[in-house]
Amino acid sequence: MFLEFRNTKIHYKLSGKGKKVVLLHGYLEDLTVWNGFADELEKHFEVLRVNLLGHGQSGIISEVSTVEMQAEMLNFVMETLHFDKAIIFGHSMGGYITLAFLEKYPEKLLAYSLFHSHPFADSEAVKANRLREIELIKDGKKELLIKQSIPNMFAEKSKELYTQNIESTITRALHFDNEGIIAALLGMRLRPDRSNLLSTSSYPLLYIWGKEDKFVTAETFERIQFPENAEILILNQSGHCGFIEEKEKSLQTCIAFVNQHSS
Repeated sequence: MFLEFRNTKIHYKLSGKGKKVVLLHGYLEDLTVWNGFADELEKHFEVLRVNLLGHGQSGIISEVSTVEMQAEMLNFVMETLHFDKAIIFGHSMGGYITLAFLEKYPEKLLAYSLFHSHPFADSEAVKANRLREIELIKDGKKELLIKQSIPNMFAEKSKELYTQNIESTITRALHFDNEGIIAALLGMRLRPDRSNLLSTSSYPLLYIWGKEDKFVTAETFERIQFPENAEILILNQSGHCGFIEEKEKSLQTCIAFVNQHSS
């Protein structure tokens, strides 16, 4: 299904009934990355998945897709669908957008979850790597970038187990427009530090981290100052995709979190 936001098509999927849950995918993913997870959640809740700007079948609005613009787009979709007072789960880049949404539209949230994400701005090294990825795309090497990046989202032991997930994510990402990927990279590169927002917010937080995560390292995880009401789930066998790698453990924790905070 599609909506139009600022003359740009936005693709989304709405399923299930009950308490309202939003799933936001990460960089180089689309809403289908949640398929198995969402199939279980929609047995209990009403689940909204949105293709973020420049990903899947959603277009782009400008040369830079800031996380604030992505949050504004999400708010538009939620308002249009009368999807009020939801719990948002943001994976990786989706987590950056979730924090921007918390800052801009706190009245729309009951609680939120960061799934393999963090509140910090890009370090100088990460900013340089974003530019390197942009140059690869401009040089016609998008396929090389995607085929390197997506397998690294999984723990080494997971790569053989989830070959089909990896290959399908790669196949879909290869169809993303170059401009959309570049706009997302520039948007992430420009995002501010929101660690103070996370540490001081009174909204319930579920933070999920994988010990084998190559993108959110142990050093990054240990820097986060969590609020007193935070619930933390550490997945010992997961890389950057615990909702696939340790699906059942993640799923049961998320279901309990939604039920606890949807009153």
